[in-house]
Amino acid sequence: MPDFLRFQRLGFSCNPFRVLTNEEWAILSVIPSPILDIIDNTNHHLQLIGDIGRGKTTLLLGIYSHFQQCGVDASYEYIPEGQRHFKTRQLPDVFLLDEVQRLTWRERRRLFKQVAQGARLIFSTHRDMQNGFQRRGLALEIIDVKSLYDGQILLEMWQRRLDHFRTGDSPVCLTTDGVEFLLDVFRNDRRSMERFLYEAFQVLETPQPLNRAYLSDFRKPIRSEQA
Repeated sequence: MPDFLRFQRLGFSCNPFRVLTNEEWAILSVIPSPILDIIDNTNHHLQLIGDIGRGKTTLLLGIYSHFQQCGVDASYEYIPEGQRHFKTRQLPDVFLLDEVQRLTWRERRRLFKQVAQGARLIFSTHRDMQNGFQRRGLALEIIDVKSLYDGQILLEMWQRRLDHFRTGDSPVCLTTDGVEFLLDVFRNDRRSMERFLYEAFQVLETPQPLNRAYLSDFRKPIRSEQA
């Protein structure tokens, strides 16, 4: 049976755990309350630090959407692998920059120079950049993203994905013990969770909850193949 017909039978327009576009991430991301408190109640710069796959880009896109909805002059830029500069020349009131650790020291100096003129910087990085802010007397908040993804946030995030792509009544949901299983297996690696959920949903034959029992049974053949 073609995938789209099977997904339709399950009550969805597609696999809800597929790779999302930037626009979809902005709509579907969940901003944890510690970050909302910083971005709404201070004018401090914000560093999101963490290893690959921990959700930094997702958060930046969600924050960007939040500022847009609030009417704030903001822009988002991603620095791809192999690129060592940022392209934005005139920074807006809030500048969201993804993968700052890829910048050369000259580009970081150019960035700090523009930030010192009044722009607010919210950025992601794999390497701590706080020394540059301290030397310039710039107030910086630091969030380690791995500390954000507890069971409640993950459940809300995945449920939002399911609801967005749902086409009708369907019992398919991610249960609390399903989220606990994901945390047990993948810890704070949100990207690996997403890939696993994609594969688990891809072979789902009947509408049913994605609970610990189903996800654990699905993982057993994977572990056997790896062995």
